[in-house]
Amino acid sequence: MRLTGAAARLEPVSNPQSKRLQKIERFADIPVEVIITHGTLNVSKGVIFCRDLLNCSLEEIEENLVDQGVISIKRIKTRRDGTLVDTPNLILTFNTRKLPKFINAAMYRLQIFGHIALKCTQEPNCVCGKTPHEGKPCETPYKCVNCEGTHLARDPLCPK
Repeated sequence: MRLTGAAARLEPVSNPQSKRLQKIERFADIPVEVIITHGTLNVSKGVIFCRDLLNCSLEEIEENLVDQGVISIKRIKTRRDGTLVDTPNLILTFNTRKLPKFINAAMYRLQIFGHIALKCTQEPNCVCGKTPHEGKPCETPYKCVNCEGTHLARDPLCPK
């Protein structure tokens, strides 16, 4: 039996698996050509917040995070008084489908926030840690969904 023009899509579950697949030249005495072409199925994106990275160029940050799987970085900007201003938020693109829980950058261990409400599979929560209660004030005790502390999830003093 001879296959011509056939294609198969394989989804490795780890970086080492992906690297081994890329080295395959033959399968059952059939020549194989491995092509990595899909730009979104094999990557993940997450957001980090670090004020200490505001004075670093994106190239410098990316160079120092490449060993953690970062393949590109974009800085989130905001408009203040009609001018775009850099924020301490960075969107990181990783070379893996599964988003890491944290990265090490600028002598910090930074948690990665990687999902938005549209893609979240968890039950919705208010910043106080309780079920949403629109139009009603948050009640104490608060429970941070990030660190389980007794503060709001958006508290700037949250250790996570």
